[in-house]
Amino acid sequence: MLVSTLEAYFRGQKELFKGLAIEELEKDWESYPVFHMDLNSREYLCEDDLVAALDKHLDFWEEFAFNLLKIFHLPIICRLASNH
Repeated sequence: MLVSTLEAYFRGQKELFKGLAIEELEKDWESYPVFHMDLNSREYLCEDDLVAALDKHLDFWEEFAFNLLKIFHLPIICRLASNH
């Protein structure tokens, strides 16, 4: 539940926090992109397995975002460094 709560907060879903202290504490309720990744789909027997899975997901989403920026002719401010 914690992850989905953080996701809703960063997406600016104010209506989900009605009646809670955060509703009054947060003034702007801006929406930010959220990279949600489920790591429960496999067993990571060593650190290298986890790092490889993270690299795979990050590479995919970095390329996806980069292509969207090109398609919509948006300025590319920065690109994540890659180990490749």
